[in-house]
Amino acid sequence: MTIDGLWNRIIELEGETFYTATGLTFTYEVIDDHQIQPYRDGKTRWKLSKNLFEKALKFPNYSGADFNNTIIGSSYVAGILNDERIGA
Repeated sequence: MTIDGLWNRIIELEGETFYTATGLTFTYEVIDDHQIQPYRDGKTRWKLSKNLFEKALKFPNYSGADFNNTIIGSSYVAGILNDERIGA
């Protein structure tokens, strides 16, 4: 899947429930054409950019120490990318 196709799926699923890599529920809001804002327990988390997701696609299984050290909000990014509705 291309980053544009992936990003379009992410935008389409705004407001749906996702799970972090550790199983916590969250949702997100689309900020603009290039960012989303995750929410968990009513509190905002990192703003996640389209470029961040593009960078994350280079990591196998969206996990590991390098992934966690490189990707801001890695648990949220992995939760979105590993979701079957996204199909990354």
